[in-house]
Amino acid sequence: MAARLQKHLLRCLFFMGSLSGFAGTEMRPGVAIITTSSGEVEFFESSGEKTAAGLHQIREMEGVTIRTGADGLLFLALSNGTALALDANSELHIESYTQGPFESGRESLEFEPSHSDLILDLKIGSLYYESRRLSPLSTFVARLPTGELHAQKAWGRLAQDGAGTHVTLAEGIVTFTYPGNFDEEFISGPDRRRISKLSAANGRIAETVAPANDSFRERTNKMIAATQHANRRVVFRSKGGGPSIPQPILVSRPDDQSAPPSRPYRYID
Repeated sequence: MAARLQKHLLRCLFFMGSLSGFAGTEMRPGVAIITTSSGEVEFFESSGEKTAAGLHQIREMEGVTIRTGADGLLFLALSNGTALALDANSELHIESYTQGPFESGRESLEFEPSHSDLILDLKIGSLYYESRRLSPLSTFVARLPTGELHAQKAWGRLAQDGAGTHVTLAEGIVTFTYPGNFDEEFISGPDRRRISKLSAANGRIAETVAPANDSFRERTNKMIAATQHANRRVVFRSKGGGPSIPQPILVSRPDDQSAPPSRPYRYID
C-alpha cells in the first residue's frame, strides 16, 4: 500500500510540474470523437439547432445537448482522456468543456497531457463514464437535480429517474455535494447509492442500494467495459507547431477484430 501511495504521489508531482507551463495558457473548447452511435441519437447546439451525429465525427462539445431515443446508444472519447456513454432514453447537456492546449510529444494513452474543466448536466436517463486518465489538475463534474458528483480517477454509472439519482461506482472515489453547500459525501467503489430529492434537501444519502440482480449487473458491467473500450480506441495528438487543441486518432489492435463481442454493440471501423 505504501509503495502504491508513493507511486501515485510521484505521478501527481510529475504532472503538476509538467503542467506548470500551462498556468497562464488560455483554455480552449474541448473536442470529442463519436466512437459508436446507434439508434436514435440527436445533437442540439446551444442555439437549439439540431445537428448531425455521425460515426467518427469530431466536434466541439461545449453547450451541446444530446438526446437518445428508445433504441439510442452513444459512446464518446473526449480529448481530456475521458470516455462517456449515453444509454437509451437519456438527455445530457455539456454545460462547459474547455481544455488547455498541449505540445506535440506530450501525448499519452495513460494520462491527460494537459488540464481541462468538464461540467455535465444529466437531465434524465443513464450516463456511463471513465475518467482514470484525467490530470490531477482537471475537473469532472456531473450536475443532477439532487446535487453534484465530482469524479477523479473513477468509472461507473449515473442515472436520473423519478426515484432520484442513482450512483453506481465500479472503482475509484467520487464526492457528492448537495444543493445549499451541505457537506460532501465520499463514495468509494464498488458501491451503489441512491439520493432522492427529499434526502438531498436534508443533505444525506437516501440509501445504500442492495446488490443488483444478475441482469442489471451484467448490463452495467458490459456498458462500463464498453465505455473503457471507447477510451482505449482513441489517442489525441497535437497538430505540432506549438501548443494546440489535440486531434483524435483511432487506435485498433489487430486482435480487436477477431475478439469475441463482449460489448453491447457491433464493432464498426
